[in-house]
Amino acid sequence: AETTINLVCAHGMMGSCKQFGGVWEPLADLLAASPSTKMAVWMFDQLGCGRTPGSPSASDFTDIEIERDIAGLITARVGLSKPILFMGHSYAAQTILKLVRDFPDIHKEIRPR
Repeated sequence: AETTINLVCAHGMMGSCKQFGGVWEPLADLLAASPSTKMAVWMFDQLGCGRTPGSPSASDFTDIEIERDIAGLITARVGLSKPILFMGHSYAAQTILKLVRDFPDIHKEIRPR
């Protein structure tokens, strides 16, 4: 079935997707198998973290540079045609809040749950 929602998972500062793969990957499989809601789960390493190619330390980047990078990944790879949910671990929760504030096209409406 077609994806109806995208879940973007962001790790905390100095972390990596590899650290959370044991949690996020089974979650992705479970959500993808749901008969009612097909959810695509997206995981990526933030600038200067994990397996980002040739990146210096994450502390070398400003918040807006990290936000801009995430916005670019979402626009280029995830797309904006389906609803996006965000899950941020630790510092990434703040980064995601700033992202949706500074890049309103990424997430047009926030509804607390």
